[in-house]
Amino acid sequence: SETRVRFLLGTKTNPYTHSQALVIDPQLIWGTFFGGSSDDVFTSAVTDNANNLFITGSTQSVDFPVQDAGSFFQGTIGGTGGATDVQIVKFDNLGTLVWSTYYGGGGMDMATTIDVNAAGDIFVGGNTASQDFPLQNNGNFFQGSNVFMDGFILKFDNQGAR
Repeated sequence: SETRVRFLLGTKTNPYTHSQALVIDPQLIWGTFFGGSSDDVFTSAVTDNANNLFITGSTQSVDFPVQDAGSFFQGTIGGTGGATDVQIVKFDNLGTLVWSTYYGGGGMDMATTIDVNAAGDIFVGGNTASQDFPLQNNGNFFQGSNVFMDGFILKFDNQGAR
């Protein structure tokens, strides 16, 4: 036997004054391009309790816009010939750049995720092929060398100090 279903579509009309501008989408608060003269890829973004925006990914731009990030600040991109570094960026909720930095060694370094806890600490995770990836022995497990491609975990405070 054949079953037939009938759909009735309708719209709810609200009073609208045609002499006024009709706004359907929310208003854009702020937006920008951010990066340098080469490939800049953002892979993850998160906000903290104060609505600051944290973004991470990778960059090949030697002129990636950096701004002093706490106690760890890598001022120039590491490596050559297609190497990438992790980039970590903080904007306030009005779109003002608060801090930005590279992070990595001489090989390919890519961040894939970023998160912020209730205390405002920033956690970045990703992959590195750098033999000289900057490390800090800060736990009960520490792998002292990178053979080919390994994962990494970084912790920063809200001001960018590692």
